[in-house]
Amino acid sequence: AAEVIVDGTVNGVLVVNANKAEINGTVNGDLVSFAAHTTVNGQVNGNLVLGGQVLTLNGTVEGSVFAAGNTFTLGPSAAVERNMLYAGYSLEMELGSVVGRDIYATGYQALLRGEIGRDVSVEVNGLEIAGSVGRDVTAVQGLERKYRRARRWLLPTLAMLVLLAIAALIGYPYVSKGYRTVTVKEHELKDQLAKDRLLLKSLLADSM
Repeated sequence: AAEVIVDGTVNGVLVVNANKAEINGTVNGDLVSFAAHTTVNGQVNGNLVLGGQVLTLNGTVEGSVFAAGNTFTLGPSAAVERNMLYAGYSLEMELGSVVGRDIYATGYQALLRGEIGRDVSVEVNGLEIAGSVGRDVTAVQGLERKYRRARRWLLPTLAMLVLLAIAALIGYPYVSKGYRTVTVKEHELKDQLAKDRLLLKSLLADSM
């Protein structure tokens, strides 16, 4: 799709594949978005997985955020209750944004003006921290080869999480259907055994 806009409530996992995605409503589950431009203004009551060029979070995420893109911006009202992992060119936390636990990032630059509850671990060429960090900061400012090396483990991790989310979404109806089929056949077998038992007792009584 060229553009996807979600204004209502989605119960379960939401997977979006479009050129532009805008999530204004509530997702009661995980949100996975592959779009050149993704903006999340609403509430995600699960984890958030983003892949694209320009990524923006203005809403609230109850779980963790896994993002890979050219730029990722957390606006003044953005809140991530758990961890944030990012791989790309530029990560920016604006004043007022919050990450409840840890930040892991690799890329060219990180501009952190928001509030981080625990640790910051980054491997970038440029780092600016103008906000608050609850515990430790581990920063490696290296060359482009270090950026590529760190990206090798982070991007496959993001890809695996995305594949697991999609597999769970697609496979659940078939798994649950198979379970119901097995349960029905089990009951049918029990009923047939009971009938055979009654028939056998009747035959034995007649022969006596």
